[in-house]
Amino acid sequence: MMKSYRGKLHLPMLAGVVCALAFLVLLYNERISFLSSTSFMRFNTCAARRAARDATDGRRAKIDAMEEEGKLEYDVDICDITEGRWVYNRSIKPLYSDRSCPYLDRQVSCVKNGRPDSDYRYWQWQPDECSLPRWGSFANGEEGYEELDAPVAYRIGLKTWANWVDSTIDPNKTRVFFTTMSPTHMRPVEWNNKDGIKCSNETRPVKKRGHWGSGSDKRIMKVVGDVIGKMKVPITVLNVTQLSEYRVDAHTKVYTETGGKLLTDEQKADPLHHADCIHWCLPGVPDTWNQIFLAHL
Repeated sequence: MMKSYRGKLHLPMLAGVVCALAFLVLLYNERISFLSSTSFMRFNTCAARRAARDATDGRRAKIDAMEEEGKLEYDVDICDITEGRWVYNRSIKPLYSDRSCPYLDRQVSCVKNGRPDSDYRYWQWQPDECSLPRWGSFANGEEGYEELDAPVAYRIGLKTWANWVDSTIDPNKTRVFFTTMSPTHMRPVEWNNKDGIKCSNETRPVKKRGHWGSGSDKRIMKVVGDVIGKMKVPITVLNVTQLSEYRVDAHTKVYTETGGKLLTDEQKADPLHHADCIHWCLPGVPDTWNQIFLAHL
């Protein structure tokens, strides 16, 4: 763990500044030289013949060999994707369907909305001098998973983040903070309120020390400790989970909105289906998280 440095920061500070710091502390001093060395859009790319003219002998040989086959394998340095045409190919299969993909808005789900023709789905962009690779999540032969347990999926994602931090962040210039999970409170029996309905009737925090409900996963907390414990860059972990576990009273409950509208009286009378025991009222618990963050600066 990184040593805690305490600066002489004066209170009060604007709440917006504190919130912004949580994001900026990771990126403020970090140089973005990688953006200049590897541009997202290469406006100076050129066709294969121009690239071959400027390439080294080894690279020229590679290009010549590919040109003999008619089209180049896709290479961002030598393929100009702006030059090409749309080719109709009925043999290709669309990568997904708007009838089965759960992440598409109704606004863009043309088939589901009744569009009768389908030819528009079978046109593919063909650059003049190379071929675009077929889209795939596991292009290098890695194993794909249809389903993953939450801790396994979280470990994979967290290790990806950890690798990026270790390879990118200079700890002499930047401090990195990691905030643990925010708990939910769905089962009042866990804090000895057998007659409760989710968190809807709670008005005071749980007093029992060490209270831990099912709204926080200790397996996830262990993953955090395992992954961060092996990182090269020092990470300051802000463990807000335990202190937030006590605050069964502080969620938005039925005093919130859904679909951009406040709950109706009828919905408020049905907290079992409409009480929000995930998000927090503000001012409230998240302000304490910011206090803890500020104390580390």
